[in-house]
Amino acid sequence: SGCCCCILLIIKMDFRNSSKDLLMGQGNLSCLFQGMEGVKTSVELRNEDVVTGTITAVDSYMNMYLTDVEMCPHLGKTKHLDVMYVLGKFIRYVHVPGHVDVRETIQESIVNAENIGGGKIKRGKRMTAREKRAREAVLAADGAS
Repeated sequence: SGCCCCILLIIKMDFRNSSKDLLMGQGNLSCLFQGMEGVKTSVELRNEDVVTGTITAVDSYMNMYLTDVEMCPHLGKTKHLDVMYVLGKFIRYVHVPGHVDVRETIQESIVNAENIGGGKIKRGKRMTAREKRAREAVLAADGAS
């Protein structure tokens, strides 16, 4: 009997990002994976298992909801699952397919978050340093293009 150090919840639920989650995702790479919704990719977990499926939703903590999943444990047989929820803290790598333009995907995700959230950060009157850097990076990339 093997010990599994990774908790995987296999559930079916309505997983939607709130405007707060989308705005929080501007300061980290979860915005890249939020922009990859609908893309089939592989996720390597910290226990060395590999999960391949279509990203349905990602929140600001990088928790992922995948559909049509092939789970390849590092020890054992491959399993097919209809849906899978992976906690972000158990993700080691997310493989970005070659056809995904990383810069464009991040920019679109940030713009979509601002449109959904009304462009306002609701945590306080001022933007945090992380939010300012994310906004400046998008504006600089738009100016360079």
